[in-house]
Amino acid sequence: MNIIIKRGRGRKNLRMHFDDHGSLIVSAPYSASQSLIDSFISSNKEWIEQNAQKIPEHSYATGDSFPFFGKTYPLYVFKGERGVFQRDDGLYVFVPRVETTSTVKRELYRFYCKSLYSYTQERLPLFCSQMKLPVPTLEICNAKSRWGCCYRTKGLVKLSAITATLPKDLIDMTIIHELCHLVYDGHGEDFKNLLKTYVPDVKEREKELKKIAKSGASRNLF
Repeated sequence: MNIIIKRGRGRKNLRMHFDDHGSLIVSAPYSASQSLIDSFISSNKEWIEQNAQKIPEHSYATGDSFPFFGKTYPLYVFKGERGVFQRDDGLYVFVPRVETTSTVKRELYRFYCKSLYSYTQERLPLFCSQMKLPVPTLEICNAKSRWGCCYRTKGLVKLSAITATLPKDLIDMTIIHELCHLVYDGHGEDFKNLLKTYVPDVKEREKELKKIAKSGASRNLF
């Protein structure tokens, strides 16, 4: 296992988490000794073992599987003209050289970005009309730690490509969540009330979203 120690000013406590590539990130104060860090890692061995298993390893070859719009599809890789096609029985990736993992990975990322952009472009005008908001600029990015973000002053909404792994009702909630930030910056009561107005079952959807995030299924994809 790859362990990365990150020291920072202002940090008072030792903390750890796994990044999207399965590396264990240990955040520590500058004053923490290496022996203290080693002891911290050792004392959390059980947590590390449990959570390390939640980071899927992908071969990007036929036989692998990927979540896409709420379902998990087997992956089929063939030699041919570049492109990715989603069918009921799987995701089909065509690349010039089958053995080139990086190319398969890149084509899948482009496919997820394109698919999410297309879906969101259909939903944004609808939601903005309901909320009486101008349609913001939309960008798809490769963020790892968040589904989306909003830049209120720029009228810009960004969604991570991994959002395309979610069921459509959770994608819709994510879109509306970011649109609410065009009205309110934080997550105060006004924001929560506005979100609930357009997503009445927001608590149930948020629980499902947290469950998916905790499972690790949407991590280490690209």
